[in-house]
This record gives sequence, C-alpha cells and structure tokens, in this order.
Amino acid sequence: MRYVLAWCSVCFVVGVWAWPFWEPSLKQLQWAILGMLVLLFSLRSRTSVTSFFPLYVSAFCLGGTCCARYPDPLNEYTGALIGDVRFRVGKRALVSSSKGRFWLVFYGDAPKEGERFAAWVSPKQEPISLPGDPNPTWRRKRARAGYLKVKDWVPFRPRDRESRFED
Repeated sequence: MRYVLAWCSVCFVVGVWAWPFWEPSLKQLQWAILGMLVLLFSLRSRTSVTSFFPLYVSAFCLGGTCCARYPDPLNEYTGALIGDVRFRVGKRALVSSSKGRFWLVFYGDAPKEGERFAAWVSPKQEPISLPGDPNPTWRRKRARAGYLKVKDWVPFRPRDRESRFED
C-alpha cells in the first residue's frame, strides 16, 4: 500500500511489454480502463491491498494503449518519405511520418535524433536474430512500425532569414 505509484509504474511497463502477445484493440483497452476505474471508486474499503487491484489493472491497460493507439504499419511501402527521427540505434532509426511509423535501415551515415529528412525507401525483411537476442518482430509490433531500407536521404535544413527577393 505504501508504494502504490511504484506498482502502477511496474504494471504500466508490463502492459507495454506484453502488448504484442495479445494485441487488444484500443477500444477494448479503453473500456477495460473505464470498468476498472468504476470498480475502484465503487469499492468501500480503501485500506486493503486488494482495493488497489483495479488501479493496477488500469495501469496495465494504459500501458497497452501506448502501443495500440498507433495505426497498423505499412510493410510494403516504396517511395518518398518525409519524417522525423524519434529514436536511433546504430544504423537503424524509428521514424514518424504522415504515412505511419517505420524502422528505417540506413547504409552509410544516418540522421540524428530529432532531425527531419526526406528519403527514398523500399521494403526490407526483418533482420535475423541470434539465439538469446530480443525478438525483432515483437519490437516492431510494440513500436507499431514497418521495416524499410533507405536508398537515399537528404536532411532538411532551416531556411535563412534573408530572402533573395525584396518587397
């Protein structure tokens, strides 16, 4: 009872981690959170350990909504893509764009986190993982991102304040 918020945080993280295994929809998770909060407020005893169970289930479902709120990814996309780098690991980057979220594989140099760029992309198979490595399919599902390779990319640079044309 003393560490209620700590246990809620643990349940939230477990909800994010477990989402790829059962993949509930966003509506199902929202109804579960609403039902658990109604149950929490309708319980008479506020001091027992079991009275916090609906709160823990709500935190678990809230962790799942972090994954479920993004649309299904496009896995077979070829063409131009304009996006922002959200997260980068080595030559791979998680990119958010108007077409969805993608794990992009760069050959050569890659953009930094937070940088906006334009790229020409094509589909790519997921990497083969060694025994004991985290499963890349679950990581991709958890991020709700497609897997693409970058053929060429150009960073967007901020424009100069001075214009060539005068009014």
